[in-house]
Amino acid sequence: MAHAYLAEFHTAEHMRSEFFFPTIANREKRAVYRADDTALARAKAFVADLRAKEPAHHIEGGVRQKILDDFPEIVR
Repeated sequence: MAHAYLAEFHTAEHMRSEFFFPTIANREKRAVYRADDTALARAKAFVADLRAKEPAHHIEGGVRQKILDDFPEIVR
């Protein structure tokens, strides 16, 4: 099945003004890749950085604690 969204007016209207710069994929030519700059190396570094950070909680403390109390099977 073809990607119908590519033919939509909205896509054509915004495709030149919306830029996406990937943080993991490397858009450079393979000839200039460094060993530590491949998509796999970037993904590993991203995961390591994420694991090193304190988890962010997006639920108010009291609500979060009630959920954790009510569902002890949730891994903290």
